[in-house]
Amino acid sequence: MEKFIIHLHLYLSDKENEYIAYQNLKKLKQHGFKILITSPKPLPEYLYEFIDFFCYDKENQLLTREYENIEPTILWTRSGDTELRFVTVKQQRHGLAVLRAMIKGCKLASAYGFEYIVRFEYDDCFGPQSMKLIEETARKIVENHNDFYVYKNEYIGSRNDVSVHLMYYNCDRFVEIFESVKDEETYNQYLDRLGHSRQALILEQFILSALENNTVNANIVYDKGENLTNLYSDTAFNRHQSDPGLKDGVLSDVLQLRINGNLVHNQVYLAAQNFSSDKVQTIYYDVFDENDNIIHTYFLELEKTYWQYIPISLDNVKMIKIKHNHSEHHKVIYVDPDTKQISCFEDNIQQPFLSEASVTQ
Repeated sequence: MEKFIIHLHLYLSDKENEYIAYQNLKKLKQHGFKILITSPKPLPEYLYEFIDFFCYDKENQLLTREYENIEPTILWTRSGDTELRFVTVKQQRHGLAVLRAMIKGCKLASAYGFEYIVRFEYDDCFGPQSMKLIEETARKIVENHNDFYVYKNEYIGSRNDVSVHLMYYNCDRFVEIFESVKDEETYNQYLDRLGHSRQALILEQFILSALENNTVNANIVYDKGENLTNLYSDTAFNRHQSDPGLKDGVLSDVLQLRINGNLVHNQVYLAAQNFSSDKVQTIYYDVFDENDNIIHTYFLELEKTYWQYIPISLDNVKMIKIKHNHSEHHKVIYVDPDTKQISCFEDNIQQPFLSEASVTQ
C-alpha cells in the first residue's frame, strides 16, 4: 500500500480559485497520486472525481483578536544574483484554520493507512518535472524514516520560516507536536510555551518555531528555501493570492539595496510583484524633490505572476509615492536628505521594517 498521500486544503471563494483547483487536481490525479482534501465548505460536484478522501472542516477557526506585536512577513523572489524581499506587517488570520486542517488531514490519512503527507498549496501550479521530483523526494523520506522534510527560509533582521508551499511530514509526529493547538486560546498558550515575545506568528513561522524547539525529538531534514524554486523550476508558486493584505493582488515597495550584504545608501529599487493570475497591473512611483515637485514618474507594468524592478538614485529625492492603476497613493517613502535613510508609511501608518533587494557580485 502507498505510504504517502497528497493533502490540499481548499477554500474556493470564487470561480478563479475553483478553476485553478480543478487544473491542479486533474494533473495530480493524472500523475497517479492519492489525494486528500480538507475544506470548510462543500466542493462543486465535478471536483470529487479527482479526490480519494474528503474532510469537511466546519471549524475554519480564524484569529479574531487584534494583535499589535506582529512578526513581519517576508515574501521573496530570486532571479540570478538578485533577491527581492518584500516585507509586509499584516496579521495572518487564517493560519490557525490551516494548521487545524493539517492536523485533521493527518488523522484521516493515518486512519486509512498512510504514514506521510505531502502538502501542497492548491493554487501552486506544479509542472510534470516537479511532480516527478516530489514523488522521488517522498519515497526517499519514507525509506529514511524522516519525520519532516521542510524548506527553510533564512532572513536578515526577521524571524526565519518554512515554506508551506511544499512540506513532507509523518502523520503521527505532526499530530503529536501540534494537536494541543485547538483554538485561539491554545494557540497563544503554545506560543507562550515556546517563549515568544511576539503576540502572533504567521503559520510558516509558527511551524518552524515548534520544530526548532529543543523538546521536539524529531528526525527533521531542513532544505534551503531557494531550492524550492530552483529544483521545481517548472512550477508557478502562488498563482492566485487572495490575501487582503495585498492591494489589488500586488506587492509594491521601495527596496533598500544591499550589495554583498553591505547597505548602499544612495540607491534603491522600485519593485513590484503581481500575484493576481488574471490581471495586468500598472504600478506608478511618483518621485519628488526637496521642494515637493515631481522629478519623474516611473511605472512598472506587470503581467500575470510577474515581477519587475527599476534601480534609481536618491540624489535630490525627498519622497516617493506609490499608487496602483491610477488609484490614490497608498504608500509613501521619505528620504533623509543627509543620511539617505528611508522610512515607509503605508495608509499613513509607519512600517517598522523595510523591504530589501540583495545583490551578490
